[in-house]
Amino acid sequence: MPRVSVLIATYRRRSLLQRAIDSVYKQDFDDYELVVVDDCSPDDTPQLMHEMAERDSRIRYIRLDQNIGSKHGDREILRRFVNEWAQGEFFIYLCDDDYWIPTDLLSRSVEVMEANPGVVQVMGAQVQIYPTAVNSIPTMNSYWHYEIAHGVPNGLVMKGIFPNGPIPRNEFLEMQSFDPVTRNVLTGASLFRKSAFKAAGVLASRKGARWQAGYELTTGIATQGDSYYFDQPSIAAGVDINSASFRGTQLGHLQDCLRSLKIAFKKPKKVAGSEDRAMFNYYERKMKHAVMFNYVRNKVGFQLGWFGSKLLPEIKEIFEPEISGARFFWIACRHRLPLSPENKRLIRISMAPNRLLRKLVALEVDRYGLEEWHNKLSEWPGADREE
Repeated sequence: MPRVSVLIATYRRRSLLQRAIDSVYKQDFDDYELVVVDDCSPDDTPQLMHEMAERDSRIRYIRLDQNIGSKHGDREILRRFVNEWAQGEFFIYLCDDDYWIPTDLLSRSVEVMEANPGVVQVMGAQVQIYPTAVNSIPTMNSYWHYEIAHGVPNGLVMKGIFPNGPIPRNEFLEMQSFDPVTRNVLTGASLFRKSAFKAAGVLASRKGARWQAGYELTTGIATQGDSYYFDQPSIAAGVDINSASFRGTQLGHLQDCLRSLKIAFKKPKKVAGSEDRAMFNYYERKMKHAVMFNYVRNKVGFQLGWFGSKLLPEIKEIFEPEISGARFFWIACRHRLPLSPENKRLIRISMAPNRLLRKLVALEVDRYGLEEWHNKLSEWPGADREE
């Protein structure tokens, strides 16, 4: 049996697939199996993979009879890999358009796992490749920063996402909940302990996030033990700064993230003791609020520019569980924020952090037109008071 199972799921990306496979071949660790799952590609991917599988017995090529990624996303392929195809004690998932940078990624990760039985995942820093906009990317943030990734053209490595070295379970969850969107690290550089992964109950069902399953992977398994982080360039991934996915403005991606977080904590909460259950509930709520705020912040920021930035401090208050319905309406109406049908739906479904507020918002928006909604502001006590 191989120690490590490597998955590459691919669809119509022959040239990029070759680059990803080459980065696996360059590893100084060879006790692995490489499972390439072809999601019914219409190009010459089968020819390439049959030739490679004949030359190397470590390669297993699985071609699906019909495309499932368009309906279920990469998550369904990963679910079947973990539960059906992977033979190793550890596994790692590499996207076909990404590639590993260091040649010792597998060896150093396995070494950490073997020396620390309580560690359930070993992660590494990601390099983001900005082909046309590397000079426009900010270089500093509140606790992490970008550095030039030498050897990767137009690459910037995100330094300081997590501290270098071992991270105890509770500390990891606390750091993850502080900024889950940024710390939702690329799973292609993460080696997972399969037994802990299954104990977390993630990927157990076909129901789940289609594209944003990262929280289900890294957060779900983090409930089972400690983590380890290498704060050095580990994986390179191309980035399109104009895409809605990168900007975080797709409602579908938001819903995917919330679904992924729900699954990440579902089984751990069921089997945990009262103290751990309370902690998991707390971190789940905190991460969901942070993810929702990030979505609205990006949505407002990209659509309203400078004016939107002035709203952010008050918008953030929306995601505090204690906020009242009246306070929410006061914030929205005071700034006369335009409400398109999409934004109304967003308010109903995504922005409200609790059921009562969601019902209040839906009732008020449906009952009154936008102008009437604004006029009602003057009827509330203290509505003319600047805060």
